[in-house]
Amino acid sequence: MRARGGHPLRHRRAPPPSPAGTPSVTGEDARAALSMALAAIRSIITAGPVRIDELQDR
Repeated sequence: MRARGGHPLRHRRAPPPSPAGTPSVTGEDARAALSMALAAIRSIITAGPVRIDELQDR
């Protein structure tokens, strides 16, 4: 539901901050996300399933 004249997401609360020194997203998370994205792209190109561990060997 929209607030009057406002964007529907404008009043959402931000997630609580991580404890000091602990990033909420790590480089390992980013690498895993990239691997999944590359597998999805390759799957579309080849019109077949792609194993993520096949991409990590490259």
